[in-house]
Amino acid sequence: MIIEKKLFNKYPKTKITFIDKQNNKAWPKWKTWEESSEKERTEANLRCIFPNEIILDLEEKEQLNDVENEVLKNNYGYTIWETGSRGYHIHLFFENLENHTENGRNKLRKYIIKHYKADESKSSEGTLIARFNKPHFKTGETKKQIKERKELNFISKEILNTVRRQLEKEHNLKVKVKDKNFENYHIKDPFFKYIQHNIIPDNMERNNVVFPNLAIGLVKEGLNKDEIDNIMQPIIENNFPGKLYNEFEGWLKKAFEGTIDTYNQVQINIWCKNNNIQEMYDLKPIEYALESVIETDRADSEIEFIWDNEIPIKIKDIKIEWLVENWIPKGDICFIAGKAASFKTTLCAHLAYCVGEEKLFLNEYKTIKSKVLYANEENSVPIMLGILKRIKKGLEIKDSKNVVFTLLQNLQFESNEMMDKMVDFINDNKIEVIVFDSFRRFFLGEENDATLMNKLFNFLKILRNRTNTTIIILHHLKKDNAKNPQDIRDLLRGSSDIVNAADSIIGVHRKHGQSSIILQHIKNRAGQEMEKRVINIDAGEEKDKAYMYETRDLEEKNRAMSKPEMCAEEIISHVTTEKMSVFSKKDLESIDYDQSTIKRALKILENEGSIISSGTTRNRSFVVNVKQ
Repeated sequence: MIIEKKLFNKYPKTKITFIDKQNNKAWPKWKTWEESSEKERTEANLRCIFPNEIILDLEEKEQLNDVENEVLKNNYGYTIWETGSRGYHIHLFFENLENHTENGRNKLRKYIIKHYKADESKSSEGTLIARFNKPHFKTGETKKQIKERKELNFISKEILNTVRRQLEKEHNLKVKVKDKNFENYHIKDPFFKYIQHNIIPDNMERNNVVFPNLAIGLVKEGLNKDEIDNIMQPIIENNFPGKLYNEFEGWLKKAFEGTIDTYNQVQINIWCKNNNIQEMYDLKPIEYALESVIETDRADSEIEFIWDNEIPIKIKDIKIEWLVENWIPKGDICFIAGKAASFKTTLCAHLAYCVGEEKLFLNEYKTIKSKVLYANEENSVPIMLGILKRIKKGLEIKDSKNVVFTLLQNLQFESNEMMDKMVDFINDNKIEVIVFDSFRRFFLGEENDATLMNKLFNFLKILRNRTNTTIIILHHLKKDNAKNPQDIRDLLRGSSDIVNAADSIIGVHRKHGQSSIILQHIKNRAGQEMEKRVINIDAGEEKDKAYMYETRDLEEKNRAMSKPEMCAEEIISHVTTEKMSVFSKKDLESIDYDQSTIKRALKILENEGSIISSGTTRNRSFVVNVKQ
């Protein structure tokens, strides 16, 4: 292709590579155009984006027609290509784009791509793109041109000024306060020294473990962006074959913003163990809360009475072990409850693999390595397999010998035969965790039948006692009344016996259209309830993975929460800052929400027990109720 050859000659440092997934062939590392042989230049089927190029990546023909019409309104020249996969690329070349820094070019691309509602992941010059008239790396189908409009393109002053203001705002991002524990991190830390002096090949969780922790460590050291670039750029280029620096920069940005800020020494030790490397850190075991348990071998028909002065002799303190740190104790009957399409199955599959492979749940919470049985009666086999594939890719797991499934086997709690078979399999294979997806599919009858619920919980307790397992059950929430929110405990479908009998309940909430979710404890007998946590689900550039991590980014949190929920948080923040133990609606005049939203927010706070109302409707006051 003549235009592509001209652009390679103009930008000789553009990187190229060859991948053929159908025949499992690939170059071991990317090469720049100028260092490649003629044979390699002919073979390469993937390249990075040129400095003067913007690509609109579209999936549907209808979307293509709409975007093309919008492009024509701006009188842009363009070429349209079938990608060789399932979509279309509109290539735009701008005369004044290359005059900016790489970061500036990426920002300009993102701004224009976002305007046309195309895939924003194609905004970085580190992004791989199919070459013109070459076979697609997945399908083998050739990328073909289907339309061209010759015209010189220039980015308008209006767009340039808008993006310049964004860059200035980003440039003013303050360096985090130095953490004393990370003084001289890049000189003394054993993990950093290992990364600095060893090759880290693919399939070593570079994007899930290595990059995030390095970024957090360097930011906590108190280094600025330029200092980190100077340290890390040669390390990434020399020690991470196939990786580009901008992939690390994505994690660095999250660390500067505070979206990620927990340096996970446990995760690094597990990474070392999985890769036959000596552990980097000497860590104490997980600390557990104490719970008193009566030790006795009495028959069930006997009753033992214990006088107070006999307690030290007859009762022994043992530690509660957290299967998932702060969320699920070992031996719990735990419900994970949410409305339809709230990513419950995705979350539980992620949990299953984290526990099975001793990875950090949500890239944040320690787990105890255990074998897991996932009993699926909810999702069709293709849907379930698709979820598992995305989760494993997100966690960089090829396969696991510690996670086993049943898929649509029509299992029923009431069946003694089923119980016996499950108990035998669980004990024979040393299974320690069982996931039931979802509760309603495992029994006949009504969820509102208190007698039936009591019977089912007896089954679960017997199953737990016979197998010594932790039981996790997916369950659905009822529809809430947006104008008059209910206590979340009342939203669980079925009899109130479910809430009463469960050891712990984790609520999952997803705002419509968002890929992030909110997790919180509805109930936790073993310890303090975890308050709302915002979880991001990163689908990757090709939308084929599900990497889940907790974020502290305020913007992400606001996107995931409803307006009344955001208002409720602001009310609590306001009354806490002003040290109000009692307040009225008049005291909330500075809260920038309409009266209807404030009313709904107060109802949310009242239902969750954060405030207690008193007085008449006209003269109502609210007492701040600090959670114990």
